[in-house]
Amino acid sequence: IMIYDFISTIQEKKIEDLILTGITDISDSEMQFIPDFTLLYLKLDIKYIVFESVNQYSKLKITVADAVSYHKVDDPDFKYINLSLMDFILINGAYASTKINKISIYGAKIEGDSIICDLAALKLSNAQSFIVDPSNFWGITFAGAFYDKGISKINGKYNDIVSGVPTITFPLE
Repeated sequence: IMIYDFISTIQEKKIEDLILTGITDISDSEMQFIPDFTLLYLKLDIKYIVFESVNQYSKLKITVADAVSYHKVDDPDFKYINLSLMDFILINGAYASTKINKISIYGAKIEGDSIICDLAALKLSNAQSFIVDPSNFWGITFAGAFYDKGISKINGKYNDIVSGVPTITFPLE
């Protein structure tokens, strides 16, 4: 991913949705949603910023995509589904014209068309912070809505990342 393309994708774009993908299992006459926590999509205008947990949940891969994609499961009982997290994560998510003011990418390196990193922190136009962490044992952990104190406070585990790892920060205001 060229840094210019990445910045132009997010700069001045309203966050339209935050999407978690998954499948529905329709067995035993009951429907159950099974989320795929390894992928998280941030929809901006007509593009998506894709956050994917990779390298056995130790790194975050960030790419730009034109559409949502799914980890395919070969079972006729499974249907692919998108779950909007906008109202759960962002304060007034669907109603505010929330934009990304700043994105900090910790431990970043460029690999082909992707940014591989340890953690991404976004500062939004409504003063919220949005954190994307790939290191949970089942995939991505994300924090938003009522978390505005900065990444060094989440469970106390990001102090080393903040103080010792190279960081790329894109102020977008």
